[in-house]
Amino acid sequence: MKRSFLIMATALCVALLSVPALAADDSDMCFQGEGQHALDACTNLILSGKLKNDDLAHAYYRRGSRKDDLGDEAGAIADFDQAIKLKPDYARAYNNRGIAKGKKGDLDGAIADFSKAIKLDPSSDKAYRNRGYAKKLKGDKKGSEADYARARALEGQ
Repeated sequence: MKRSFLIMATALCVALLSVPALAADDSDMCFQGEGQHALDACTNLILSGKLKNDDLAHAYYRRGSRKDDLGDEAGAIADFDQAIKLKPDYARAYNNRGIAKGKKGDLDGAIADFSKAIKLDPSSDKAYRNRGYAKKLKGDKKGSEADYARARALEGQ
């Protein structure tokens, strides 16, 4: 009986000591990984309650990006919404939400998000390029060409 208790206590100590390592692994995987493993790690971090403010916004952004990569545009948009709610000046979240909206066929919503990303970060060649593509799909040749030209000018900076 005493031996069983000692074994269980030792196992519990080992398990408790490994929790921070798992959290660190989730953080590394979420912020640097790809695919479903990164998505799962981001979910673990979000649900852990340990992240606040900008860090939590970034975890939502990363999870949204992984969802978009895996074809879940609606889930991606929901996560980008959360990132933007936590960090309203998150230009990259607006840009990526615009991409997901565009994939769903919401070109007006995509253009609005790309425009907001540009307002927040006027040096974002990606946001100009993405908005140019959305404008092209809508038949706005002049607007598309202007955005593409601005994106090319920004690339070299």
